[in-house]
Amino acid sequence: MNFLIIHRVAATTLAGTAFISALIISPLTPASRAGAEGLRTCPTPSAMSNRVAARHLLMLGFTDETAVQLKPLARNGIGGFFAMGSRRSQASIKKATAQIAAVRAGAKAGKLSEPFIAADDEGGRVQRFTGLGVIPSARELGTQPAADIRAIAKAHAIKLRTVGLNMDFAPVLDLDDRDNGVIADRSFSKDPKVAWTGAKAFADGLSDAGLTPVFKHFPGHGSASGDSHKGLVTTPPIAQLRKADLLPFADAIRSGAQVMMMGHLLVPGLTSGNTPTTWTPAAYAELRKMGFTGAILTDDLGMGALSAEKTIARRASRAIAAGADMVLYATTNGAEQMLDGLEADMKSGKLPRARVNDAVTRLLRIRCG
Repeated sequence: MNFLIIHRVAATTLAGTAFISALIISPLTPASRAGAEGLRTCPTPSAMSNRVAARHLLMLGFTDETAVQLKPLARNGIGGFFAMGSRRSQASIKKATAQIAAVRAGAKAGKLSEPFIAADDEGGRVQRFTGLGVIPSARELGTQPAADIRAIAKAHAIKLRTVGLNMDFAPVLDLDDRDNGVIADRSFSKDPKVAWTGAKAFADGLSDAGLTPVFKHFPGHGSASGDSHKGLVTTPPIAQLRKADLLPFADAIRSGAQVMMMGHLLVPGLTSGNTPTTWTPAAYAELRKMGFTGAILTDDLGMGALSAEKTIARRASRAIAAGADMVLYATTNGAEQMLDGLEADMKSGKLPRARVNDAVTRLLRIRCG
């Protein structure tokens, strides 16, 4: 993760929205970051209680939560936050800025490293912070020179940084050339090489501005039969995905990707029955065998593809046990239930503590430098 110190800022206004136009930034080293955040050392997972360790595994979405609600979550060690909702107006951007400031203040009060604070701004129809400016879809961007894609992504990411964000759920690595569907124009291309060229340029732009890119949705949602937000979907067999859909992910791994998102997919030859990749150890093993050593984040646990498990606690625990390092849930409601479930499953052995320690280690490696 590229953490940055902002030495000088100049405020200006664009389209009625306040943002920061001039930044002089330099890398924030682990030592200087620790000093900036009031930290002495990065915590050791094995020294944590089950409850404390479990908090690191959660990324919670927030929309209308107040500072009074968000600050204690961060102070108590929740590992990640996700800015939900449509942030179109100047008022909504101001609100998001205040919410994120509360998260940062909470972490500082708890003497904790900065949590992940994410946006979901791919461009096109998946962009929450349109109040900071609209960027084209991946398909549109994919027709432009890589240098232009990188510049567009960097310019938008700088604005996201001014709000306080440090992560973006982008770029999409899925391959797709359909006119309609859950991916469609969210994909840079059906061609693996073209898709990677566009995705890499976008990711580089995010990194240039200090945001951590999250590459998604492994092992490839573009060829799936439907929308995993609504229910179970099936991709072509894993042997077929390895010939095309997995290629951009392999490129991302070679380029040093730190975070990848696991989709909720049925993959013949990889998953079994109606158990999606999210709960399938072989799916995480597939990514690890490709050489990925970073953190694996699930897609939203509230999606229809996971409806076989009725409680959010079981959805979370099964995902971590299978190999996820962090679970995404697009609300703060249910956080205590997830923590109760994770803690109980660690105590019973259903969720091995060694698996949790491994996950927390991967996450802190990024957060602490």
